[in-house]
Amino acid sequence: MLSRNDVIRGLTQLAERLDADDINVVIHLVGGAAVMLTVRHDRQLTTDVDSWINSHGDEQLRSRVIEAVMLVGRANPGFPDDWLNDKASMFIPDLPALASACGVTTVREVEAIFDRYYPQDEMKPSARRWLTGPSGLI
Repeated sequence: MLSRNDVIRGLTQLAERLDADDINVVIHLVGGAAVMLTVRHDRQLTTDVDSWINSHGDEQLRSRVIEAVMLVGRANPGFPDDWLNDKASMFIPDLPALASACGVTTVREVEAIFDRYYPQDEMKPSARRWLTGPSGLI
């Protein structure tokens, strides 16, 4: 189990390691650890830190982040190698359902919404392929 202080220490060490290795990536925290860090300071323990690592579709970059996570885990007794994982990416809403729910019908509308809520990110290649493919918007 990881305490709130463990998570903060691990994230700080990960940020320092990524910065030292000149790895520029956005990591979105979700789940129990995100709640513990933001709105439920009374929550004391979590088993792991669920995240979505936005490597802009670059698997080599994602692998470098996962390696950095493992190194931080190994440097901290009690941390599993995958103390921060990107298993939450499977819960990111699928684009077809999201586009339908928002009532958007053009690629530009989707891009405007994405850019408004994720200004530091790039749309995943798979999402862009869906937008322009046979089952997409155009």
